[in-house]
Amino acid sequence: MLESFEAIGDDFVVRDDDLKESASETFNPPVVVVDKGAETEDSIRDPFFPLWSTRRDRPFKSWIFNFRRQEPWWKGPNVCVERKVIDGSTEMKKDVQNLTSRSSFTFSSQTTHCFESETSYVCSTHIKETLKDMGMTRFLETLESFQKLASVIDNENVTVFSPPNDAWIDFTGYYNKKENEIPIMGNERSVARGSLENVINRHLFVGMIKSGDLDDGQILTSLNNQSKTIVNVYTIPKKVVTINCAPIITANTHATNGMVHIIDRVLPQVNATIGDIIEKEPRFSFFRELMKKSGVLQKLKNQDNHFTAFIPTDDILKKVDPNLLEKLRKGHPCFNSIVESHIIEKIFCTSGIFNQIKINSMASHSLTLKRNYEQKLFVEDIEILERDMMGTNGVIHVIGNVVIPETVKPVSKVLQNSITSEFVKLLNKSNLLDDLDAKLNATFFIPTNDALKQLKNAANRTEEIYNNHIFTPKMKTDNFYNNEMIESLSGKSMRINLYGLFPEPLARTNIQCSNVIYQNRDVCGGVIHVVDKLIFPSEENVLKILDSSENFTIFRKIVKVSGMESKLKGESGPFTLLVPKDEVFRQLMTKEQLYNITNDPKKAVKLIQKHILPEFVCCSGVSQMPLLFSLQQFRALDGSSISSYRDFEGKIKFGPANVRQCDLIAENGIIHVIDKILQPRKPPTSSITPFFHIFMN
Repeated sequence: MLESFEAIGDDFVVRDDDLKESASETFNPPVVVVDKGAETEDSIRDPFFPLWSTRRDRPFKSWIFNFRRQEPWWKGPNVCVERKVIDGSTEMKKDVQNLTSRSSFTFSSQTTHCFESETSYVCSTHIKETLKDMGMTRFLETLESFQKLASVIDNENVTVFSPPNDAWIDFTGYYNKKENEIPIMGNERSVARGSLENVINRHLFVGMIKSGDLDDGQILTSLNNQSKTIVNVYTIPKKVVTINCAPIITANTHATNGMVHIIDRVLPQVNATIGDIIEKEPRFSFFRELMKKSGVLQKLKNQDNHFTAFIPTDDILKKVDPNLLEKLRKGHPCFNSIVESHIIEKIFCTSGIFNQIKINSMASHSLTLKRNYEQKLFVEDIEILERDMMGTNGVIHVIGNVVIPETVKPVSKVLQNSITSEFVKLLNKSNLLDDLDAKLNATFFIPTNDALKQLKNAANRTEEIYNNHIFTPKMKTDNFYNNEMIESLSGKSMRINLYGLFPEPLARTNIQCSNVIYQNRDVCGGVIHVVDKLIFPSEENVLKILDSSENFTIFRKIVKVSGMESKLKGESGPFTLLVPKDEVFRQLMTKEQLYNITNDPKKAVKLIQKHILPEFVCCSGVSQMPLLFSLQQFRALDGSSISSYRDFEGKIKFGPANVRQCDLIAENGIIHVIDKILQPRKPPTSSITPFFHIFMN
């Protein structure tokens, strides 16, 4: 449609009325000069926020972003305000010479027929000449062989996305060889069906389309509108614009009647969803059945959403572990998650993959896509064998194996890691691995290899160990709270403790005084925590532990004399008992002192209360002593404080006493064996407490 023109200075200007008589004639001047016109405030656009003008009513934003380079004027609005028809001989050369003498600018590295000055931008080549100058001769020759298309190029404003010569030769040679019977799947050259004229049509679009006008997910309409054209824009780590997954490698070459972009391949014909393609493609029969069973295939037929599918062919699956395939066929507990892990809910062309990128799958699991130095592409370390098979709602990539992210792998596969491999071997000998992998909504506390080696007869206690280390439901460490009791498959309760200076999510986690050294590993059926000791259930109460050993008879007698027996037996606690052995009492006390302490209730109460903490303290809950002697403090039942720390050799101290044996666990508390007797604190003779008193108690 012709625009209205105004006279500027002494230049001859064509007006609407003057052109009505010659409207049927082709408007194809040898030179088009585009006058920039006067820049209004609203016409100046911010390079970061092109929809915002930098008007004075936004002084702060204008000042903040003023240091960045403004967008080139030809990318801004109102570029085609005016056109001047100039005689192509002397005047054109004079104008071009004037422009180049001031500030010449080559718009594209592919052509030198466009120049910029402060007031004008001049293009002197038709789009056909531009294609020829850019070296797109084979595509142009094929285009010109179709009279209808050649007429469109001659008379209309069009945008051409042209493949380079080698891509076009490769395509047309393969096309002719197959006699126009090219499948939509398979070789990258196998991208079309129908005549070459239709193929050319897919590369031509009405109007002038700049790369900056293209948005992610935008749909373009080609001349014949027989194939859907989807734009995708990737910005990390650098910007890439693709048209049906073909990247634009040279953008925005202007001509007098259009725009040329070079893409790296011939555009495929796209007229079926990726769900329809998968359903009809015979190479995908096995995986298609899995997708049908999970309901994913139906989702991939939805035209309103965009997807990327990573699909292994039947031939590839023949090389996969048959046991895994059988589990998938029968219905693995994580069956749906495995299938959904092959789907991304956006279009991800391989041209958008640089080095490495992480993206969430339909199953909400993170997938790693990467490109190596040989330009090979991988998803989760599985090679992408065939790339960029476009559908109307997405793209398919053929891969070399089944994608099983770590988060949906069976428990036994994850535990084959070297640090927990002995546990897998132990269960395998007792035929418990299948049962382990079949668990759902479970929490697995798995002992390390070193922890298992500490138990000499582990092979004879496999079932006991198995039942003690599995819990329901699925629990991550941020779900735990201090002194929580959770029940294992054995029916026994185990105590959770949290230690540290930080709140629960950042605290160190213990279960039955075993340190959780690795935590929150999602697997099929639950979550794994790795512990540094075997977990065993507790005795009924702390008195039973004292009664079960001949080394604690003196302490046990003092407990009875003190009247604390009912408290330690009947109450739920928890308590921490710091217990000297009999030999310590005999070494540090005279016979008279022992007699008095075991017969005088008042003295017995004071001594026992000094050795009991009204909380549950594992040895692993005692921190290493920092440089500034900021020691942990625990309050004893008599109200006094007891300092505690772990020295740089790993020895644990409570006050002046060293811990000789850790973590004798009962349901209502825990016992540590110490090498000294903690003396009840005497009332201070002065109102000022000595500075080092804390280290003596």
